Amino acid sequence: QNNQDNKKSKEPGPFSDLLRMTADYQVTEEGRRAAFLSQAKRMESYTEETYAPSEAQYHAFVGYQEMDARELHCYFAWRTRFRRGEQVSGNMDFFLLHAAELINLIGAEDERDAFDKLRRLVYVAEYPCDRVRERRGHGEREARYEDYAADLYRLQPPDSRARKLSEVEKHRLEKILSDFVISWGPDPEILAAYCIEDFDRERDNITLRYPAGSDDASIYRMISRLVERRTLNSVFLEKVGEDAWRVMARVFRRITLEHAPGEETLADRLLGKRSARAAAMFSWIPYEPRVAEGDVVEVSPVTSYRYQDGKWYRNSYPILRDEAALRRLNAVVRECERVLRGKMHYRRPLPDKLHDPRLVKLIEEEYEKWMREKEARNRPPIHVDLSKLNAIREQAAITRERLLEGTEEGLQSREQGSGSVPEHMQESILEYMQENLQGHMQGSMQEKMQEGAVTVCPEAEGQASRGYGPGKNTEITRQPPEFSGMEKPVDESAAGSSEGIFRAEEISFLKLLLAGEDGKDYVRTRKVLGSVFVDAINEKAYDEIGDSIVESDGSGWKLVDDYIEDVKELLE
Repeated sequence: QNNQDNKKSKEPGPFSDLLRMTADYQVTEEGRRAAFLSQAKRMESYTEETYAPSEAQYHAFVGYQEMDARELHCYFAWRTRFRRGEQVSGNMDFFLLHAAELINLIGAEDERDAFDKLRRLVYVAEYPCDRVRERRGHGEREARYEDYAADLYRLQPPDSRARKLSEVEKHRLEKILSDFVISWGPDPEILAAYCIEDFDRERDNITLRYPAGSDDASIYRMISRLVERRTLNSVFLEKVGEDAWRVMARVFRRITLEHAPGEETLADRLLGKRSARAAAMFSWIPYEPRVAEGDVVEVSPVTSYRYQDGKWYRNSYPILRDEAALRRLNAVVRECERVLRGKMHYRRPLPDKLHDPRLVKLIEEEYEKWMREKEARNRPPIHVDLSKLNAIREQAAITRERLLEGTEEGLQSREQGSGSVPEHMQESILEYMQENLQGHMQGSMQEKMQEGAVTVCPEAEGQASRGYGPGKNTEITRQPPEFSGMEKPVDESAAGSSEGIFRAEEISFLKLLLAGEDGKDYVRTRKVLGSVFVDAINEKAYDEIGDSIVESDGSGWKLVDDYIEDVKELLE
């Protein structure tokens, strides 16, 4: 078979031309790219029917010059079947080489056609031929798949059958697809669908840096995904509940906007600024850019790519999943808890580690604003029914008419158009009105007293019973409304006290550490696992101090120097 390969390779045609071109091996990146483009254009329409794909050697670079004659025959046979629409399996070199052809528009009419073929290439890598036979039903099989599978197993020896691509290799193909989409710069929907890596990393940054389209719950869910578990699981945050997460979400919304003229925002200072760095695109793939110098592609609101000096640069904020960014995010959440503890007078205060007065002021403002909003939301609404006022006026008019119609003088006064009441009738009218007023006031007071909103002194009640109405001794008082919670302290009995948070053996252990011992012998005599025992102490102290109080010194344990006085207070 090798003799047949050599004979075919020497025949005049594109393949022999390719072998002559690859004999001039290029080392530099520019030389590789130029050689690949000229060779790919020469072999663009070449087909191979004789050989089925076989396992090729792994190559560090992608290009025709990296393969020998047999490997090239196998590749072109594989490419021919792939272009026919067959679900062909292959090795990583074949997929990468064909991807390099497509991103340079070799075998593609335009960027859209290359994009569609790259998508199919990634799909074929995930579902090769041998898996198609398992996934398809017997009645749905197509003859070309069965025929190709038979040819594949007949022509290839068992030790060289095309293997499945690993997850790393598939990810590399997906990265080439997303890089091509970025360099192409199509509509935003395609960018969102195929720049998976960028959007997965930047989704939380979009919520944080542009929170206008997110509610408090969405922002807090983003925070809870990223910060340390024990920070959000503190006893204080669990007891305060909605007040805490509402304030935290609003604080993170404010820090993106809070800045003085000419200064950076709090978000930039606390969580990191936006910066540009070189992007690793088309790694080891020969690629001829079709973009102009200085072109910018907006991938998302927080990420963009810029082509400059023959390289791509990625401009974005620090990724929130990096360790340093997570530490900064956790510190802001902890500062929110520290300020809220002080506003609610909860146990002992946490230490101030950020020393940022602007952030403290912002947290206090958002807390007071939320409490006012909460108080207004819980206050019962007051409705004024104007229709009832009209009914009262009508009833008063009817009563007046009846009083005036009770005597002949009243009738005469009406006929004469006089609105005055005779003197001998004024006394009876006054008595009638006082009786109605007294009954109305007594009924209203009884209702208010039942509701607990009005108290009446005995003297006033006696005067009212004698018909004098409310006098100077009448005492009408309103009970104070419920506490609004602006500076409402947390109930210590409900929240628990710092006393008794440690068990007896833990107290003894801490006293030994205060005395200068390492506690190793104490843990050994108790027959407990030292790391678990110390972790339990630190977890209990975290709610009181906001940090671990015991650390390992290599051979045993010791107290953290900054918290020795705090430990003494806890043990008093």
